[in-house]
Amino acid sequence: MAEEVLKNKETRPDIIFLDLLTKSGDGSGNISTKIDFSINFLKKIKSDEELKKIKVVVFSSFKEKEIQEKLLGLGADHYIVKGDLLPKEILNFVRELK
Repeated sequence: MAEEVLKNKETRPDIIFLDLLTKSGDGSGNISTKIDFSINFLKKIKSDEELKKIKVVVFSSFKEKEIQEKLLGLGADHYIVKGDLLPKEILNFVRELK
């Protein structure tokens, strides 16, 4: 369903907040599978000529610099650690991102 929304120019968002523990397409409860699913989703967006302009903000509880650097290297526009910003600060961040 998400891919249908992304492919349709009328419903395509400008910004996606991507959690690394998004439910994987195979229904697996395995954390590494869920992270791989999110990484593959990011790769798919950033490798598609129509979609790569969508800003992707990884919004995750993982604080490890290695994970952050990997995702930024794969094309994520920003990485926000959950809990580091107040809701008001997140809104201001999104306003400035546009």
